Amino acid sequence: MVDRMMDGGMMWGMGLIGLLLLIVLVLGAAALIKYLFFDAECKHMKWMLIVLVFGSHPMETGLLHSSLDDCVKAEMTLRSEWARVAAAWPKEYREQPVTEGFTAKQTPMGTCIPHAEHSR
Repeated sequence: MVDRMMDGGMMWGMGLIGLLLLIVLVLGAAALIKYLFFDAECKHMKWMLIVLVFGSHPMETGLLHSSLDDCVKAEMTLRSEWARVAAAWPKEYREQPVTEGFTAKQTPMGTCIPHAEHSR
């Protein structure tokens, strides 16, 4: 029965997925090597705040920070402002069981990623 499940189509599909994964890894390694060693124009590293809306959808803010500390402080400000707004909701609304889980999912999360400015 297992032999019939692993027919030619499934084997080709698994091989194709493996090949695509290998191509992505090689291209990623090549881009990293180019970025680290050969891109002389990218000298000024900045940090960009990315907000994860609903915990999974990344959204660029366009906010560039000169240091990682500044970017993390901006993310902390984002979270504290959201907490302040959520705390301003009426008490009876906040204490409903459905609202607690919903509010946790709605809380935006931020992350800081490196962003190279090109001097062109």
